[in-house]
This record gives sequence, structure tokens and C-alpha cells, in this order.
Amino acid sequence: MTGSRTVGWVVGTVVLVLAILAGTWFLLAAPRFEAAAETMLEVENSRFQNDLLQTQNAQLKADFANLEAYKAEVATLQQQIPGTAALPAYARTVADLATANDVALLEVSPGAATVFTVPVPVVEAPPAPVEGAEGEVSTESETGTIADAGLGSNEPAAPAGPVAPEGLVAVPFTFKVLGTYDATNAFLAALQTGTERLFLVTQVDGTSQQEAEATPSKPAIAEGDVELTVTGYTYVLPELAPVQAPVEGEQPAPAPLPSTTRNPYAPLD
Repeated sequence: MTGSRTVGWVVGTVVLVLAILAGTWFLLAAPRFEAAAETMLEVENSRFQNDLLQTQNAQLKADFANLEAYKAEVATLQQQIPGTAALPAYARTVADLATANDVALLEVSPGAATVFTVPVPVVEAPPAPVEGAEGEVSTESETGTIADAGLGSNEPAAPAGPVAPEGLVAVPFTFKVLGTYDATNAFLAALQTGTERLFLVTQVDGTSQQEAEATPSKPAIAEGDVELTVTGYTYVLPELAPVQAPVEGEQPAPAPLPSTTRNPYAPLD
């Protein structure tokens, strides 16, 4: 009898200890462990943010140290693509290039300026499957398989490409020169690289000339001279005027109303 009472006390004691341990874990230890884990995660996030800020600050310091170089680069780019068309000045520059390279400038023809747009590449659709071919898998099942695998969809993804600055304008030009083969080649090279302003050559047409005497529109032509027609574009990026933001709470002044001291009911003279 005494033994069974002892066993009962031992079992009760064990159950009580287990209940105390479980209550201690769920009520005290587990919440503290979770809070500690969250705190460690916040600490790691803070360290990551601090490292990121330090990297950004170092990059900003390096950029600030090179500020003058960046300003010079911007000034060079503004010379290549100016804010105003200045077509007469550019035509004079091309005339000086022709004189320097010993060719006769026969024609300078600027065209109508247009807003520059980046060409969009055409994405060709995949060929349609041949009907009735052995071992053919239907288009629907192929599409479903690809979509399920996460490899793509029916619509082709838009290719990532360069983006033109807003307001960029392209001005077409056509130049026609006459001279020897070497001189016209030198003029073509100088037109692309010998000026501060950017010029993109899109087409070159050369015609061999026969010997001829000078005319009012052309100089004397020797056998083997070349008449070179160069077509291309120069670019303009107009400078946008800064827009002044309205002051919060400020209302525009009302327009003045017409006023007169004459009696509106008096008879007219």
C-alpha cells in the first residue's frame, strides 16, 4: 500500500514538473526567444543599411571629387548636341572643313527638324507548326508547357533598349562636295570627327567625274574627281525653362475689373 502511494506521488510530481516546464517555456522562454530573434534580425538589417549608406557616401565623395571633370564632360556633350539649332554657324563650320580639305562645297541643304525617336526592333513571331506532321505537339500544349515552366508567354517581352532624352530633335542635312578621291574621303572623315558638333552619317553617294572646264556652279574638274553627296543628322536638345512651383497657400491675384465714374442711367450725349 505504501509503495503504490509512493508511485502516485512520484507520477504526480513528474506531471507537475512537466507542466511547470511547459508553462515556463510557452509563457516565458518562447516569447523571449522570439523577441531576441526579431531583435537580431533588426540588428542585421540595421548593419546592412549602415553598410549601404557608407558605400553610398563613399561614392558621393568620389563623385564630388570628380565634379569638375563631370562639368567638363557635360560641357563637351553640350557642344556635341547644343541647345539651339544654330544652323548658319554649323554651315559655316562645314564650309571651313571643305576649304581645309581642298574640296569644293557645292550644296548645303538642311531639312525639317523632327523629334528623335529610338527605332523599335521588330520581333518576329515563331513559325506555325505544320499540321499533320508525325510527332507534332499542338501549339496550345506547347504554350501551356512553357508557361507552366515559367519560361515565357505568348506575348514577346519588350526588349530593353536605349532611351532618348526628352525633347531631342534631329535635323537632317545633305552636303555635296567635289574634289579628288583622297580629298573627299578626308572631308567625310572630318565631317564626322573634326567638329565639336555631332553629325551622324546615314548615306554616302559618290560619282566619278569626267574632265570638264569650270562653270559658274562648279570648279574645273579633272579626270577621276569625285562628286560626293553626304546625308546625315545633327542633333539639338533644347534647354527647357525651369518651371517655378507655386507657393502653397498662395492664390493668384484677381484680374482688375473695369471701373468708371459715369452714371450708367444718364442719357448719352
